[in-house]
Amino acid sequence: MKKEKIKKLSLLIVGLFALIICALLYIFTFNGAKQQLTPFFSARAEDKVIVLNWYVPAETVDIIVIKDNKHAEKLGGFKGSGKYYFTDGDHGKNYYFKLEYTDNDGQKQNISFIRKFLDFTKLPDMEILYIDTEDGQDPTYTAAKKPDKNLFGVGISNNDYKNAKLNNDIPVKIKIRGNVSAYRPKKSYKIVLKEKKDLLNLGKEYADTEWVLLGKDSLIRQYFGLHIGMLLGMNWEPRMRFVNLMLNGNWKGLYILCESIKVHPKRVAVKKDGFLIESDVYFWKEKAPVVTSPLLSDKVKFVFKYPKFTSNSDKRLFAIGQRIKKIDDAVKAKSENIGDLIDFDTFAGWGLAHEMMGTMDGYGSNAFFYQYDKNSKLKMGPLWDFDTILSNPSDKKATFLSAKTTYVPLLLEIPGFREFYKNKYFAVAPSIEQKMKSVLEKLKDIPGLEQSIAQDDILASQISLDGEIKFLLGALHDKIVWLNEEFKKF
Repeated sequence: MKKEKIKKLSLLIVGLFALIICALLYIFTFNGAKQQLTPFFSARAEDKVIVLNWYVPAETVDIIVIKDNKHAEKLGGFKGSGKYYFTDGDHGKNYYFKLEYTDNDGQKQNISFIRKFLDFTKLPDMEILYIDTEDGQDPTYTAAKKPDKNLFGVGISNNDYKNAKLNNDIPVKIKIRGNVSAYRPKKSYKIVLKEKKDLLNLGKEYADTEWVLLGKDSLIRQYFGLHIGMLLGMNWEPRMRFVNLMLNGNWKGLYILCESIKVHPKRVAVKKDGFLIESDVYFWKEKAPVVTSPLLSDKVKFVFKYPKFTSNSDKRLFAIGQRIKKIDDAVKAKSENIGDLIDFDTFAGWGLAHEMMGTMDGYGSNAFFYQYDKNSKLKMGPLWDFDTILSNPSDKKATFLSAKTTYVPLLLEIPGFREFYKNKYFAVAPSIEQKMKSVLEKLKDIPGLEQSIAQDDILASQISLDGEIKFLLGALHDKIVWLNEEFKKF
C-alpha cells in the first residue's frame, strides 16, 4: 500500500514538474517571439541589388518603391517577416522604399529608407571603406542643452560608440563626431580600432587606433586648409586621403580619412610632463577638469586632450594652470619677454593662416596648444575645422581678430610679436598662391576623386572639382591683394 502511494506521489511530482517546464518554455517562447517582432526594416545596397529585410508585428505588409521621386510602385503584399531583392534599378540613382503595415493594436505604421542602387563595376576608382555595425543601425545622438544661453555652440550628447566591423573583418567602434556639423545631412565619424593600424599606408610608426572620417560638404576646403597650415609653419597637420564610405549597406559618398588630433610620436609629440589642450567653446560638455584663462572670453576654457585628469586636486593640473597663468601675466603686461614663453612661429602661423583663408571661424573651438615638456615654449596648432574658409569678404578682417577667444589678437599688441607677425606674412605671401595652385592642381590626379564628387548626393549638388579649385584660388588671390595693402600699414 505504501509503495502504491509513493508511486502516485512520484507521478504527481513528475507531472507538476513537467507542467512548470512547459509553462517556462511557453513564457520564454512568447517573450522571444515578442522580442523578435520588434519592428525592423533594413535596406542594404549590394552589387546590382538592394536587399530589403524586415520583421514587424503584423500578418502582412506592403512594400512600396518610389523611383525618380514621383513614380510609386507597389512591390506586392508580403508576410510580416521576409526578404526581398530589388534588382530593377539604375546605377547611381536613389530609390525610396517604404514598408507599410497595421500593427496588433490596429495602428497604421510605416518605415522608410532611401538607398542608392549600385553597379560595383561602375564605382569610382577609389578605395571604399565598408563599415557594418553589429545591430545594422547607424550611430545616433541627441541634442546637448547648454547650461547657459550666453555660451557658444550647438552640441550633441549620447553619441555612444557602436561596435562594428571595418571591411568585414577588422573590429572597430564608430560614433558621430562634431557638434554643429552633426546636425548636417552628411555626418562625420570617429572610429577606434581594436588594434593599432596605419590606415594611410605611411608606415608602421604611424599606426594608431584613433581615426576620423570627415564627411563635410567642404572636403576640398578641408584639404585646402590643411595645406595652408603646412605652408604657414605648423609643426604638424593631420595627414589624410580621400575614400568613399559604405555604412551599413548605404552609400555615404566621399570622405576624408585622416589622423585624429592626439598625442602620438607622429602626431602631436609631447613628453609625459607636456600637454595638449584645446581652447574650446564646448567646455560645458566636459566632465573632466578644465583650465581657465582670465584674459580670454569666459565663453571658452582650455580642455585637456592630454593628459586626462579626473580630479581638480591633481598636482600636474595645478602645474599646468600655473604655466598658463605665467603666460597670461606676460601677455597682460605686454612683456617683450613673451618670446621666452611662447613659440612665435606657430602662433603667428595660426593667425596668418586664418587671415589668408578669410575664415569666420577661429572663435576657439579649433585652437589647439601644446607644450613638449615643462621647460619648453607653448606652441599653437594644428589648424583644424575649415568650414568657413574664404566665406569672409576679401576686404574684411578674419573674425578671430575681434574676439578674445585666443591669444593672437592680444599678442599683436606687443611690438615684438607684431613685428614678427608682419615679417612672417611678407616672407610667405609672395609664394603662397603659386604653392597652393600646385597643391590644388594635384587633386585632379587623384584617381576617382572627380567621379566620387559626381556620385556624392550632397557634394554633386554644390560643387565640381574644377569649379571648387577655381573658386579657392580666386578667393585666395583677392584676399592676398587686400592683405598686402593692410600689412603695409601694419
